[in-house]
Amino acid sequence: MVTLLQLGFVFVFVGMILLFMGSSFATTKGEQGHIKTAGGIFIGPFPLFGFASDNKMFYSLLVVVAVLSLLFFFMRRL
Repeated sequence: MVTLLQLGFVFVFVGMILLFMGSSFATTKGEQGHIKTAGGIFIGPFPLFGFASDNKMFYSLLVVVAVLSLLFFFMRRL
């Protein structure tokens, strides 16, 4: 049986691998493209603020933040 701690380590590890692969593929193409970014800050279950390089990424970030906030809330109730 997999515990939540083990599952968390797997998600963090896979996320780091995806970040590394994404950054290496973006630099090896040699094309002059624009990279869109977004990020948000959480203190516990509460989102403080977010930032993005364009409106579409910001709205996508808002959806992710809302889903994560609900996930934090429901996991706390278990």
